[in-house]
Amino acid sequence: STSNITLQKAIIEDYLPNISEMLKRENVIKSDLTAVVRKGKGHYICDKRLGIKIAKERNKHIKNKLNELLNIDFHNIDMDELYDLHAGIKKQICVTRSCNKRCELSSRCRFKKLMSYLKESHNYQICNHNYFLADIKNRKRNLPPLLPDYSVIILDEAHKIEEVAREMYGDKIIKFEVENLTNKAIGILSNHYDIDKIESYVDFIQEANQKVFTNLKNNIIIPNDCKDENDIEKFQTKITPNLQNLLQNIRNKLERVNKYVEIQDTMGNTKNDNAQDLFYKIKELIEKMN
Repeated sequence: STSNITLQKAIIEDYLPNISEMLKRENVIKSDLTAVVRKGKGHYICDKRLGIKIAKERNKHIKNKLNELLNIDFHNIDMDELYDLHAGIKKQICVTRSCNKRCELSSRCRFKKLMSYLKESHNYQICNHNYFLADIKNRKRNLPPLLPDYSVIILDEAHKIEEVAREMYGDKIIKFEVENLTNKAIGILSNHYDIDKIESYVDFIQEANQKVFTNLKNNIIIPNDCKDENDIEKFQTKITPNLQNLLQNIRNKLERVNKYVEIQDTMGNTKNDNAQDLFYKIKELIEKMN
């Protein structure tokens, strides 16, 4: 596991080929050592989102570029290697966190073919610390692992693993995250026959959300030796029974709103292309509040 991209490339292109030649020469191994680099979903082309982007694109030059991507082999859908593709376009056609088996292109998805290939018998799986810890997190939750089973772990710059682990395993809830997601839900569900009830849920959530952060701020524990009381983010706060009740009520209302979003997603209305992504973001927010 290493976050050094230069080192990742050197292992694949330089170190392993040289080591393989040396070991074969000494009859220690018969075939080359193999390794693959593992990355998050957002680095790869999503066939469904690529098709949507092509259908909507009006610039002829960009449209031709995108059409070329339809014909590349699944081994080559890593967008880090597509240097002439603008970052904004990459963001519109990348695989999202909400990618799942319900997609109509699942049976012929190049991303899924690539993931199957990467999990095959390679001697080494190379990734950054975030990906490595995400694999551990999945295993702890009895979710499909990101990496194949392994017996040896090599950590480059292991002193950084603590900071990454704190980010990976800690949950962060931002005040405006709740407001933004619920406002998006209202936008997607604006024509729903039950919109009045949905809006009442959202009003309750946003009001309770405001109370949560007021409660947290009012119960901050400031150390006696503090030199700057304005730097409140680094201080602990008390989790009061009132705060727990507020969070529980927000969770309950968010689950009700998300039921509507999930139903909207299954309807497949083109107006609500973002319903699936919103559903998973709200679901993730609910889990962080548990």
